[in-house]
Amino acid sequence: MGEKKQKTLVNIINVTLSNIIALLSGVAIGFLVPKIMEVETYGYYKTFSLYISYVGFFGVGVAEGIYLLFAGKNIDDIPKGKIKQTFRLLLLIEIALMGIISLISIFLSTAYRIIGISFAINVVAATLIMYFQFLSQATERFTEYSIVNIVKSVITIVLVLALFAWYMWFGLSEVKFYYVIIITVVTNYILTFIYIFLYRKYLFGKDDREYDKNDFVAKVFKYGIPLLISNLVCSLLLTIDRQFVNILFDKEEYGIYAFAYNMLALITTATSAISVVIYPIMLKSDESGIKDDYPYLSSIVSTFVFGCLVAYFPLYLIVVNFLSKYSDSMTIFRIIFPALVVQSVISIVMQNNFKKLNKNMIYFYVSLFILIMSIVANIIAYLIFKSTEAISIASVIVSFMWYIILQAYFIKKYHISWIKDFIYIILTSVAFYLSTAIDNIYIAGAMYISIYIGLTLLFNFKNIKKLLLNFLKRSSNEENKVIEE
Repeated sequence: MGEKKQKTLVNIINVTLSNIIALLSGVAIGFLVPKIMEVETYGYYKTFSLYISYVGFFGVGVAEGIYLLFAGKNIDDIPKGKIKQTFRLLLLIEIALMGIISLISIFLSTAYRIIGISFAINVVAATLIMYFQFLSQATERFTEYSIVNIVKSVITIVLVLALFAWYMWFGLSEVKFYYVIIITVVTNYILTFIYIFLYRKYLFGKDDREYDKNDFVAKVFKYGIPLLISNLVCSLLLTIDRQFVNILFDKEEYGIYAFAYNMLALITTATSAISVVIYPIMLKSDESGIKDDYPYLSSIVSTFVFGCLVAYFPLYLIVVNFLSKYSDSMTIFRIIFPALVVQSVISIVMQNNFKKLNKNMIYFYVSLFILIMSIVANIIAYLIFKSTEAISIASVIVSFMWYIILQAYFIKKYHISWIKDFIYIILTSVAFYLSTAIDNIYIAGAMYISIYIGLTLLFNFKNIKKLLLNFLKRSSNEENKVIEE
């Protein structure tokens, strides 16, 4: 058991390190790219990025199917032919889809034709990358997952810096949006070939074991499509407000709105290390452990993400002083930031528990209901106020509704302790809004940090202490093991 815990810790560290480098890449994309574009041009680039977030839908459930079927297994215990078969099936599907999307895109206006054809070309690489990422996560090959993430980040940083240097050297007025799209597409194809090289043992050559191929493919789609639809609903839930702004407002206003979410993405990068490794770990504990594990994990995630909200204050200074043309985005950023806390608890703790319990359809039905509520809320916000701020407020309200309804399931089914963490989330969210309402950003930052520390010690001191003791215990065990050897 000790070795498993140490392995888990190593996995988290590996993924965290890769995410730190990914964060640097996010900074390059998040601040240098907007700097070299006009707001309207940036809006077109972020339109491409928005639709790329739905690329998982084009995988038709293959990646999700192998994720659920292979989760917690050693890759060498899986028949080689199963990996080879699903990879080739997915590749053929994506090539066909690339042709169809490209054909449709020809009939669009110039800017959207570029976006559509670029999206079509990118679909093949992005979907295969998702396939390999799911395979790596399911079989706990986090070293490869981390290596590819690091390579992606390094390539992105180098290419964006080169583009920025070109902009500065020649004194250009702006950089065309499709230059950055080209960087995205080229990077994804490089990563695809790296993954193919890393998994070449399982993708080429003769099958090592016999299995029923038709039955296996049927199972992949049987398990994968419900999770695909569930993930798609969740993606729509997290992006529906951007869709409304993208369609109902001009590209300049969308560029401002999208920039706020671009900064939010920097914070989600910091939380993904926990999310990536937690599902295989959950599979190794039984259902009876949920009553204790759920509130503990929920409080740790909420505490960590509220700590990340401190980033608002330095980001505010960076945007105001370095990217003043996007300063209006800070209003949107301030509104949506606390919603990240409940969304993180949902994705890291709740969704993974639904997967573990094989209750994906419950999660899907709740998420579908919330998606409908989100569409209605966004329509009402637009019709009454016709402002992007109103749409972002509607998005935050719906996120909290989503959290409360899913929380109610675990309270009823497993009698989990919830009141303390719920009060902590509400009070700290209010503290953030009140603090950021202060004009002096330095006083605002000091106020939020003070209240955050006070509330965290009051509500979550025991859980933080438990987490630190477990970490120190694992570190001590590792040192003793090294000494004995």
